[in-house]
This record gives sequence, C-alpha cells and structure tokens, in this order.
Amino acid sequence: MGINDHASPFVVGRDPNITEQSRIISSVITPKPGTRNQLREEDFVDAAKTLGGASVAVIKAFAEVESGGKSGFGSDGLPVIAYEGHIFRRLTKRLHDRHMRLSYVYLEKAGAQWKLNNRSHSVSWQTLRAAMELDANAALQSCSWGKFQIMGFNHKACGFENVLDFVMAMKTGEREQLMGFVKFCKSRSDLISAIMAKDFKKIACLYNGVNYGDYDKRMERSYKKHCNAASSSPKT
Repeated sequence: MGINDHASPFVVGRDPNITEQSRIISSVITPKPGTRNQLREEDFVDAAKTLGGASVAVIKAFAEVESGGKSGFGSDGLPVIAYEGHIFRRLTKRLHDRHMRLSYVYLEKAGAQWKLNNRSHSVSWQTLRAAMELDANAALQSCSWGKFQIMGFNHKACGFENVLDFVMAMKTGEREQLMGFVKFCKSRSDLISAIMAKDFKKIACLYNGVNYGDYDKRMERSYKKHCNAASSSPKT
C-alpha cells in the first residue's frame, strides 16, 4: 500500500535549504482559491459508474461515515485531516522519537495521543505543520485526507506519483477527493468485490483496518438510509 515509499523529491527534514522547506510548507498550508466544497448527486453517480456499476448508496455511505456527515473541508478552506503519529514514526524509522507528540508507538486506534493531535481541525493542521518541519514527505503520508479520509501513503493507489501531488489534488475540492477514493478502490479488487456484494464487514476491514469497531454497522445504516431516500424521492 506504499507505506515504505519514503523516496520523494522533497524530503526536507535534512535539507539545509530553509527557503525551499518554507516554500513547500507554505504551499501545503495555504488554501486553494475557488474550492468547491460540496459533492453533487451527479458526482456520486459518475463515481458509481466508474466503479463498474457500484451502488450509489454505498458510495454515499463511505462519504458520510468517513466524514461524520460533514464537509471534506474545514471553514478555513483546507481539507479535513487526521494525523497519525505511529505512521510518521514508522516512515521515519524512529528518527524523531524525541518529538513524542509527533512520533509515537501505536497502542490503540484513535488513542489518547491521536485525540490530542486531532482535537480540532486547526490543531490537526498545526500538528501536521510541526511534523512537516521534521520531514515533509513522511508527515504528508502520515495524514488521512478529505471526505474519504484516504491516507497519504496511498497516493500511488490514487493515481499520484508523489504525496505532494496527491495533497494538492485533495485541496482542490470534494470531487477530486471522491475521484481519489474511486482510484484507490479500483486498485483493490478485493475492495471492489466487497462493495459490489455490499459486504459491510469486509468493506470495514479492507478500508478501515482490522480494528474497525462498529464501522460495518455504521456503513450499513448509512447505506439503508440513502437507499430509502432514493426510493422516496420524486421521479421526474
């Protein structure tokens, strides 16, 4: 899934060129003008067709569960993110363990350290910026991005050669976040099969990891809700 892909054109942790480091960080933390922050019905329909006729309601369930029913962007125009310090630790081979807030051992999903780093949208971005000052490549790969919360280390599965290009696309709009999700799904035949079969337990395990909690139940509830909404909508 790309977690060991640490080569990059912009590893800045050891780069003495502070001007270049500052430019990269600035490009990431600056909102992109004109971002469209809301998916439309036709976007979901296009995504379902691209996935070979998947259920629109399943894709809407992914969007709702991953985002908590909210936008893929904060009020500042930057994508919603969540920083995962145990991923940063693995990608940097424990080089920055002295920064205990940013590089730590995995103990539990969304544990105390995760909650501290992601207690608000602004704090998540402050955490990311601090990690970028140590190693931008690893930091960007260690965040989940946008409405579908795709991890940065999956950038190649989403069709991007490097994580910076992936991040810039995630900043563009919710449609780009959806298209990244579609490409990620297409890179996983097992996930596509689970989506087609509406096998929510398998979907939960493949998309959210083995410690998925009640993810499968939330997905199924959301799916049924969107199915009911579609069946009760007026036909034109």
